[in-house]
Amino acid sequence: MSQRVLILIFCAVFCCIFCIIGCNPPTQTIPSPYYINMLANSSFALENMPSFELWNALNVSLVQITPVVPPFDGTDSVGTYSVAIRPGTYSVPGAVFTDVPPGPTEYYPYILSVWAKSIRDTGTFFLDVFIGQNIYRLPGPNIIDTVWHPYFIADTAGVATYADSLRVWLAAGSVSNSTSSSSVVYFNYPELLWGQPPQYYGAKQRLPKSVN
Repeated sequence: MSQRVLILIFCAVFCCIFCIIGCNPPTQTIPSPYYINMLANSSFALENMPSFELWNALNVSLVQITPVVPPFDGTDSVGTYSVAIRPGTYSVPGAVFTDVPPGPTEYYPYILSVWAKSIRDTGTFFLDVFIGQNIYRLPGPNIIDTVWHPYFIADTAGVATYADSLRVWLAAGSVSNSTSSSSVVYFNYPELLWGQPPQYYGAKQRLPKSVN
């Protein structure tokens, strides 16, 4: 076999390899951390106006959108109120909730996060997970601080990955205060995160507990 033939064969093989490599698109990598916020109206606003769009209220007269916000974020929060019927008695609290369809089927833990503060009350927030006829409640820590703090629930058990639907609750507490007839808990920018979210350093949390 002549040297010229060998050179032609080498060039042909090289061109085939180049074409194969060039025709395959580069592998795309998903940046980490990455996550999706499953709540469509975390800001309590629509077209730059305060709005409860996609949220429902429990005891409508005891919830309102308010400009009381953390110093670093947003223009609107939701205030949930408790009003005692008379001093020393428990009141029915105001609350808001929103229903959320489950995320993609891939397994990632859900994290429900929110900034909150309390005035003369102990607020709460939690995630209800609906699976068939059962409801599993993942409770958050009590909100008692009078200054803004981040709080979150981490579904470390992966209960929400089997959900038919999810419901996020933000609520005032049932106060019993002989010195005050009203109290309020403020919530700012709740997020229901699915994926690999960033860590919430310094946030107050409690491990979730599933209940029927």
